[in-house]
Amino acid sequence: EESGELKPGGTIVEPTSGNTGLGLAMAAALRGYKLVCTAADKIPAEKVALLRAFGVEVITCPTEVAADDPRSYYKVAERIRDEQGAYLPYQYYNQANPEAHYRSTGPEIWR
Repeated sequence: EESGELKPGGTIVEPTSGNTGLGLAMAAALRGYKLVCTAADKIPAEKVALLRAFGVEVITCPTEVAADDPRSYYKVAERIRDEQGAYLPYQYYNQANPEAHYRSTGPEIWR
């Protein structure tokens, strides 16, 4: 929000195996964003049901394709970002992800 990449009422899209998606689902519900999660088709049905309970659109993609295949859950998320102007936090490449552990999780463990 601070950077302006995510506009009020905007859409967030994230490739996920479930856990990050669930965290984003809670945040999106609280802040009024639409969330689209792309996931490999091996994601447990319980996680899909929980995501959908938060109003998330879940798009399952084939597991057996390479990460750079246009059908992979990574590439489908990128396509949604490009075509719909959605914000893609991209947990796998977002520097804020390890930074959060450096600033909060690490010191908590070291105590």
